[in-house]
Amino acid sequence: MEFPARAWTLLQVQFLLVVAIFGFANMYIKNGGIRYQGAPTIVGQADHTADGSSSSRADPGPLANRIDALYYSAVTLSTVGYGDFTPTSSAARLLVIWQLGTAMLMLLGVFPLIVGRISDF
Repeated sequence: MEFPARAWTLLQVQFLLVVAIFGFANMYIKNGGIRYQGAPTIVGQADHTADGSSSSRADPGPLANRIDALYYSAVTLSTVGYGDFTPTSSAARLLVIWQLGTAMLMLLGVFPLIVGRISDF
């Protein structure tokens, strides 16, 4: 049984994205220079939950949770940048620049090749 080329190409793209996101997330955890700053809010709004208590994630602690690291890596790779996590050390800033460079190479180099390959069918 032969695997369809179009499906194989899509699996390659997904694998590339997963490797990039998980790889950078692990580097962010090991680096320790990413800190939670709190979600940007509208002036006058407080960071409270529906019952009036403060959010449990309001402290500006280091990025240590794997889910938060995956979230930060995906947001950085997609170049969205919500602003709730920020790099606070020079090494962390260099890591973010490296991830943004990787994202640009993927966006400008790899993805057009893959889309061109898919459109040839």
